[in-house]
Amino acid sequence: MPLTIIVPVGLYLLVALLSVFLSCDTQLSFRAFLGKILQSVLLFFVLIGTLSTRRRIYIFLMWFLASAVILSLDGFWQIFAGWDIFKHNTLVQERVCASMRHPNDLGAYLIIVLPLMLMIAVQSWNRWRTKQDLLNGLAVVGSLACSGAAFTILALTYSRSAWLGFLVGIGLWALVRRSYKIFIFFVFVIIFVLTPLAVSKRDLPQSDLPFLRGGTAQEVTVSSADKGICGRFLNSLDRGLNSSDRLHYWEAAVRIIKDHPLTGIGLNTYTKVIREYAPRYPNYAHNCYLQVAAELGLPGLAVMLWALLAPLVFALRRFRTLTDPRWSDILGAVSAGYIALLAESALDTTFYSVQLFALLWVMMALLVAIPRASEAG
Repeated sequence: MPLTIIVPVGLYLLVALLSVFLSCDTQLSFRAFLGKILQSVLLFFVLIGTLSTRRRIYIFLMWFLASAVILSLDGFWQIFAGWDIFKHNTLVQERVCASMRHPNDLGAYLIIVLPLMLMIAVQSWNRWRTKQDLLNGLAVVGSLACSGAAFTILALTYSRSAWLGFLVGIGLWALVRRSYKIFIFFVFVIIFVLTPLAVSKRDLPQSDLPFLRGGTAQEVTVSSADKGICGRFLNSLDRGLNSSDRLHYWEAAVRIIKDHPLTGIGLNTYTKVIREYAPRYPNYAHNCYLQVAAELGLPGLAVMLWALLAPLVFALRRFRTLTDPRWSDILGAVSAGYIALLAESALDTTFYSVQLFALLWVMMALLVAIPRASEAG
C-alpha cells in the first residue's frame, strides 16, 4: 500500500477522532465516528487487500453491475406498480427512488455505474465488429439494454445534482482519454437527452412522455412544472438564484464555518446546530464540502479532500502505464463514476447517506486496487 494513500486516509481518520473530543455533542460525534467513519475506512483497506487479483475484481464488478441492473428493474416496477419490490417505497413526488431513500440517492448511485455499463457496451460492440457471432451479438444487445434501463431510470429520478455530476464525469473522462467517441456521447447526452428535458412542461402540456411532462397528462398547471427535470432546472432559473433553497442552506453553512473555522462544530452535529443559524431552513447544507467544513473545520475539509483525491491521483498516474487496454478502460470508467459522484456531492447530501458514503469508499478502493491487480497480472 503506497504511503500517498495511507497518510491522507490516516490523517482524515485522526481528524474525525479529534473532532469527537472538540464536538458540541460528544455522544453524537462518537456514534458517527464508530458507525460510519471508522467502518468506511476499514472497508476501504479490507477491499484493497481483498481485490488483489484480476479475477476478484472481475467478480466484484460483475456483482456490482448486476445490483445496478436489479435496482433499475426495481425502478421500472415502482413506476408501474407504484411501489418498489424490496422496501415497498412509493414514488417521491412522481420521482423514481426504487429501494433507495430518495431519488437523488438513486441518481447518485446510477451515475457511478453508468460509465462502467457504457464501457462494457463499447467493448462488446468492438468484439462483435471483429467477430460477428451469436455470443458477441447477445453481449451487445444485453449491455445496451442494461445501459438503456439505467439511463432511463436516471432520467426518471429527475435529479439535477445527479445529471450535473454525470456530465462532469463523462466530460472529464473524454478529456483524460482524449477520445472523440466519448466526446460524441457527451454531446449526444446534451443535445438529445438534456435539451428535450430542458423544454418546459408548459411548452409541452400534452406530452405523453413522463420525463418531458411535469406530471400526468391532466396536470397543466404551472406549479407542477418543477416535477420534471425540465421544470426543476427552469424553475430554479425562473425564481432566480437568490430564491433557491440550496442557496439558503449554503449561506447557513458558511455562517457556521465563519464562527468555527478551525475546529468546526463536531462530527455529525450539523442538524443539531443548524437550527440556531437557520430556523427557517434547518436542513442539511446540500453541499457536502461546506457541511464537512462546518463540522470538521477548514483544516478538516482540506484533509478530507486530500484523502478523496489521493486514490484518484494514484489511478490517473497509473492509467498511462497500463499495457492492457481492457484494464485501462475499466480504470477510466471507474474514475469517471468517481468524479461524477464527487461533483454530485457539491449539490447534495451524498456524504451523509450511509449507503452512498460507504459506496464512495468502495470506489476509492477500486481506484487503488485496479492498477495494482492489473500490474500483478
